[in-house]
Amino acid sequence: MIIRELAGWDPERAKTIIRWPLREALLGYVARLKDEALKAFRFESLMWAALVPHAKKKSDPPKFPAILKG
Repeated sequence: MIIRELAGWDPERAKTIIRWPLREALLGYVARLKDEALKAFRFESLMWAALVPHAKKKSDPPKFPAILKG
């Protein structure tokens, strides 16, 4: 699954990525996970900011993803 994810589900790209050293593939996968977590956090933050002025109950902003800390 990691190879497919890194290849963007492109079989030709997967043939290249399968020859990468394990460390490089895992670092690439972590980078992709961080990118997706940041995109999700930004979206959730925008949605929270748009809805909070109209909400009857106070709500907390979304939490920063743990994968991006440190």
